[in-house]
Order: sequence, then C-alpha cells, then structure tokens
Amino acid sequence: MMTTSKDDLEEHLECSICLEKFTEPKALTCQHIFCKQCLEGLVTRVRKRYRRYIIRCPVCREKSQVLNGDVANLPSNYIINHLLDLRRTNSKPFCNKHEDEILKLFCLNCQQLICQDCALIDHRDHKYNFAKDVFPAEKEKIVNAMLESKEKVLALQGSMGAFEEQKKSLDQNAREVDQKIDGFFNEVIQFLKGEKQRMKDELKGEVKTQKENIHAELSYFEASLEYASSRLEVIEHLLAKVSDEDALLAKNDMLKQLSDINSVLPHLQPTPQTIYDFGADHMLDVINKMEAISLH
Repeated sequence: MMTTSKDDLEEHLECSICLEKFTEPKALTCQHIFCKQCLEGLVTRVRKRYRRYIIRCPVCREKSQVLNGDVANLPSNYIINHLLDLRRTNSKPFCNKHEDEILKLFCLNCQQLICQDCALIDHRDHKYNFAKDVFPAEKEKIVNAMLESKEKVLALQGSMGAFEEQKKSLDQNAREVDQKIDGFFNEVIQFLKGEKQRMKDELKGEVKTQKENIHAELSYFEASLEYASSRLEVIEHLLAKVSDEDALLAKNDMLKQLSDINSVLPHLQPTPQTIYDFGADHMLDVINKMEAISLH
C-alpha cells in the first residue's frame, strides 16, 4: 500500500514562487501550480495591438495563454484547494447542502461523498456505503490509475532521451551542412579569383599585343612621312635652284618619286582598334565552368 508522509504532503501544498502555502492555487497549461497572486506579476502581453496575454511557467518555461490577461480565468486546482481546506479545518468534511452533517457515506451510483440527509433525500434509490468501508476499494482504483499514469510518465521520461538525440543529430547535421556551405563557397571564391586573374591577364596580354602593333605601325608611318617630306624638300630645292635644262633632265625621276609618294600616302591608315568588353558571354562562360565545382 502506498503512503504519503506529512512532510511530502506539506511540500505539495507550497508555492514554488513565494515558498508559502498556496492561496487561490491556479494551474497553468503545463499543470504546474502557483498562487493566483504570484502569477499576476508574470502576465505579459504578446503584442501591443493584439489582446493576447501569456504566462511563461517559472519551472518548465512552457507558455500558457491567459484570457484577457486575468489570472482569475486560469483553472483552479480543486485537489489542492480541498487539501488546503482539510489542513485548515483539521477535521472531517461537512456537507455543503446539510451543513451540520458530516460526509461519511459514499454513493456508489454517483461516485461522491454524501451525508445521511443526502442518502435519505437525494440518493434514496442509490447504493451507498460508509466511506471508511468503501475507501479501500476506491483507493485501489486510484492507485491503479496512478500506477498506470506513472508508467506513462516513466515511458515519456525515457523518450526524452530521444529528443536529446534528435537535438544532437540536428546539431551534427547542421555542422556538416555548414562545413559543406563553407567548402563550396570557398571553392567558388577561389575559382572566381582564378577566373578574374585569368581574364585580367588575358586582357593585359591582348592590350600589350595591340600596343606593339600600334607602335610598329606608328614607326612605319613616321618613316614613310619622313621619306615623303625629304623627297618633297629635295624636289622643291631642285625646282628653285637648278636651271630649266637640269630640271627637265630630272623631271622623270622627280615625277616617279612624287607618284610613289602619292600612291603610298593615301593608304597609310591606322589599323582599326579592337574594342574590349566584359559582357553576358563572358559571364555565361564562367557560370558553365562553375558546373564542374562539386560539393564534397
């Protein structure tokens, strides 16, 4: 037979907030019990524009909704109230309907304590017996139900480990994925840095080649202009200084040189400059190359 010591019972009648005996005990959703007055200081409004209030349990931190923010709307714990009443009166319970009568009978039909007047008036056709005689069998029902509840509590406590394992597994999974993300983007960053440098080097090389070509063309242009200028200067000098006869003797040679100059100079044009750009084609090329990057 299960027994409960007086000290254990006293402990169950004590509020874990104020550490005093319960006054107006109220139960939260998690079934932890506290004084009504103690809970009033724990009510918080979820959002200012919503009329929704909660209390976070001081023991398990579970949230309980409080209708209109009034702790009085929380359910009372009648078992604790009854135990407190018995403790205060330290006597047998009296009937609420027949105040001078002690509740010493138990109605088997209604499953409740009754007094002698109740048995004669309200329960006259019911089966009833003395509470002290009925209690062992009724207590056994309570004990059996309590044992079943304890088994379920133990089973639930056992399953709590599964939640911890889930949390550990989730953390491990998150770490692995986090490492994969870091690895992937580090590889992408290194790849992009490499592509950036490759493209810059390629651009630098092409610009260098084009500059060398421009320099070669410029040198050729300068030489051609110098040749044309010197020939023109010589011809102008001959026309101005020599006799008519000597000029006529050199005529064909001068005309040939002038013809060469006139045929070459109009064709001396710079090679069209190559215009460089970084556009969609280059981006697509980089993206296509990135497909080779794999997750490890």
